[in-house]
Amino acid sequence: MHKQISPNIELHLLSPNTPDFFSRISSAKGIFVGSENSMIDVDKIDEFYKGKVGPESVDLDKMTGNSRVLSLLEIMKENKKAAFFPGTLLRNYGGYSLPVMPIIVDGKIVREQVKQDGIFYDDEVELGRHLLGDDFAEKVKRSSGDYFDEPLKTLQSTLMREVKDRRAACLSPIKIKGYNVLPVICSDLSAMAKNNHGNKVDLIVHSCTNYFKNNEERIELYNKYLGKMAKRDNLANEVLIATSERGDFLDEFASFKGIFSYSRNKLSVVKQECF
Repeated sequence: MHKQISPNIELHLLSPNTPDFFSRISSAKGIFVGSENSMIDVDKIDEFYKGKVGPESVDLDKMTGNSRVLSLLEIMKENKKAAFFPGTLLRNYGGYSLPVMPIIVDGKIVREQVKQDGIFYDDEVELGRHLLGDDFAEKVKRSSGDYFDEPLKTLQSTLMREVKDRRAACLSPIKIKGYNVLPVICSDLSAMAKNNHGNKVDLIVHSCTNYFKNNEERIELYNKYLGKMAKRDNLANEVLIATSERGDFLDEFASFKGIFSYSRNKLSVVKQECF
């Protein structure tokens, strides 16, 4: 699915649940939007899945980690004529990982868009070593495992301060090919409506998984949050919303890609496909 948004720029929505879609865009032009979790191989990663975070994550500074994810990044970085909002990967920050959308423009990562929730790690001891040093890591190793006691309480508060700073840096639009683009990952929609600051938004790219139950809910929530942004004078006269959502075929959520237009407090459908 695509839409011409200017004489020289096309907006492309990549189909969710298609693992090889990156291979088809190595020489394409325009702005590309993918679904959340597009660069994570396993179905689910959370605090109960110890040992899975490390193998899935990548260090974007060193370009090390999961080989499949790195190969997808290289495909996008080789394209010097496009901008990619490809969905999320697990970004290793040393000791812990966060869901991050790497925004790639003309072959360079220009921002790491950190999701406003989700913190993953495999080992509290290594996390303590990264954040507070070897001596503190030994204290974590000898701890009772109760998160209300020291030193795990200190470890969690230190981690949250660092993560909070990373998330706060991702609440403003980014200039892409002449457009002020606001990247949004799944439920971050509400946080963006509250905290967005900077230039007025021309384009919102929304990458999500199992977020909207149906299109009626999608339209309702877009109208709600865009209305709040309009009251704060955060929107251009006309705003495009490009959505790529990965759905779960086992329940009511369906995969979706669509383009909407918001102008004069009204949302209208430009293109959409549910599958």
